[in-house]
Amino acid sequence: MRFRSRFVFPGVALVLWGLSPLAPFARAATLSCQVEPAQPILGQPVRWQLRATDSPQTLPTWTAANFGPDWLLHAQSTSSLGDGKGHSTQVAEVTLYPMRSGELALPALELAGSRCAVQAVQVASHAPGEQPLYLATHINPAQPMVGEPVRIELDVDSAGALSWDPIAAEAADASLHSLPTLATAVEVEGGSVPVERHAWSLLPWRAGETHVHFPKIAARRFGQLLIYPPQSLELRVRPLPAYWPANLPVGRPQIALQPAPQSLRIGQAAVLRFLIRAPGLTARMLGQILDRQATPEGLRFHAPRIHQVLGPSGEGDGRWQVDWPLRAISRGLIRYPVLHTPYMDPQLAAPQLAQASWGRVQVTDPRPRNLLVGLMGATALLAGLALARFAYCALCQGRKRLKWARLAQNQDVEGLNQLWEQSRGRYPSHAGQAHTLRAWLEQQAETVPGIAKELNALLARAEAQRYGPSLTVL
Repeated sequence: MRFRSRFVFPGVALVLWGLSPLAPFARAATLSCQVEPAQPILGQPVRWQLRATDSPQTLPTWTAANFGPDWLLHAQSTSSLGDGKGHSTQVAEVTLYPMRSGELALPALELAGSRCAVQAVQVASHAPGEQPLYLATHINPAQPMVGEPVRIELDVDSAGALSWDPIAAEAADASLHSLPTLATAVEVEGGSVPVERHAWSLLPWRAGETHVHFPKIAARRFGQLLIYPPQSLELRVRPLPAYWPANLPVGRPQIALQPAPQSLRIGQAAVLRFLIRAPGLTARMLGQILDRQATPEGLRFHAPRIHQVLGPSGEGDGRWQVDWPLRAISRGLIRYPVLHTPYMDPQLAAPQLAQASWGRVQVTDPRPRNLLVGLMGATALLAGLALARFAYCALCQGRKRLKWARLAQNQDVEGLNQLWEQSRGRYPSHAGQAHTLRAWLEQQAETVPGIAKELNALLARAEAQRYGPSLTVL
């Protein structure tokens, strides 16, 4: 017995020491799955927490396919902890949003022999004491024709401090352009509900059923992200008559004319401007429409300039600005051309014409008036020149008369002789013996009438000094 006890106990101790590294794997692994909150509400996040303890396997990474259409996988995170004594803990938190109310199921999970069974989650449509979230869609017109613009509206409840993220819309076989969002109110069961109205302009391309899908409807309340189930609507599109051209508008186009000049002169240029909105209308077809317009004979029109105008979404939605240059070539009261735009009336299913007119223009010919003004100006100029000449001559006569009056008043014989000598030197014909002082003075009297009588005494005195008292020249 002593021999056995001496070797058995050390052997048992050695075996226990050799099995000590396998001790952590010998501990039982646990797995727990917990949902918060216990009674979730549609639109609010649901946190599915998975906790695995002492498990040799890692928690899985989830995908949207694991949850199906009832859940929206928003985020997931995983963490792992160890206490240094061989114990380990893995924690995974998956954030989900329910896509419908009622009873929903979370998938089962099996890990290292531990298992979480399928969990049933009862999702309420709204919180106790609150009204259900108001969501509504509108289509106008309800049954459009191919190429006819359709207004799509989505009303979302804006009560309770809800702030909605931009909502995107998708449609197959149609083009979509977002329109400005409107804050308004609607009547629901006798009460008023404030809503945020999101709108789009849809242009269907083919006949048949067209689906419009709103894949994500998200809002925030006090910083918390809320995601509601996607919405969709269906509309039936009627076909166009086989004879109607594909590029002509369906539905009455919106035409805005800018004021045109009310008066022009012959040869003066002008521009007729208008803005037309007709979804589906191309620049080429618009140019062909203008080429077929009847124009008056008194106005010569040139090739129009067509520019596309971007809509509120920054994309072209059938808005065109047209500049139509012209020049006046004949006078009279002329009517501007009446703009005729053909379109298909979806209600009547028949072609119609949209008409718009700039009114009339008075074209004048300024050439006769300009000629008359020129003749009157020339006449006035000639009359002015004649009047100036008459005034100048009268001034000269007055100066001469004043000069002779001073000579006569002062009996200035020397000054008279100087004037006579200057005249004889300036005009050689006056230097002859026959041209006496009296003859010269008589010539001056012809140009300045009335001075001879005033100068008789001065003349007699001058002759007495020149010829002597008894030799006066007659």
